[in-house]
Amino acid sequence: MSTLKFQSQSVATPYFIFALILFTGQILFGLVMGLQYVVGDFLAGIIPFNVARMVHTNLLIVWLLFGFMGAAYFLVPEESETELYSPKLAILLFWVFAVAATLTVLGYLLVPYSRLAEITGNEYFPTMGREFLEQPTITKIGIVIVCLGFLFNIGMTMLRGIGEASSKKAQVLEMWGFWLMTVAMVFITLFLTGAGILQIWLQRLPESGEALSFMETQDKLSIFYWALEATGGHIFDRLNNLYV
Repeated sequence: MSTLKFQSQSVATPYFIFALILFTGQILFGLVMGLQYVVGDFLAGIIPFNVARMVHTNLLIVWLLFGFMGAAYFLVPEESETELYSPKLAILLFWVFAVAATLTVLGYLLVPYSRLAEITGNEYFPTMGREFLEQPTITKIGIVIVCLGFLFNIGMTMLRGIGEASSKKAQVLEMWGFWLMTVAMVFITLFLTGAGILQIWLQRLPESGEALSFMETQDKLSIFYWALEATGGHIFDRLNNLYV
């Protein structure tokens, strides 16, 4: 007998299962790297240290995303008092993300990185080779599509739940709360992305200049941090005032 309040909450199950699989993979590759520190030639011919590290860190990022999405698909319908807007979309996005993640890891392990970049068209839109962003461009595009689909599904579920609220005042508060949080997250993401891009450029200047130290770079990034504080802090203060 199902104990779920809403049937659509069951779409969280494959997300949790795959997150656990990826978490296990992260641990295994972490152990491989640890043993390579102690025994330098341990599996070095099969899984070089740089490849093991790349897989290890990427698995960390991806299993956290799967776990977060699964948690949202489980909790949001219950909190919104309504079924998930589109369970079929959630399952479709799961398979897109799972297949993309699996193929990317296999690409790391089976194909030389330079060849992988060539196969996936990195020359047309070079994004590979950066720390934590080693994924092929096509994988990054897939992740963006999955995240946008996820936000759409969750957002529509929340808005549908607002429509079923018993109080008109509660509907207005929930609607403003949702959009303020959304705008805040967009600005926070933009400012952090801008700061990250500028930091990489300042610490890896062209041949005509010297790379800046970490602390010098942080001084140059202060405008982004102030903008982040002003925008995010102001919006979340307004959000807090709505509920006080």
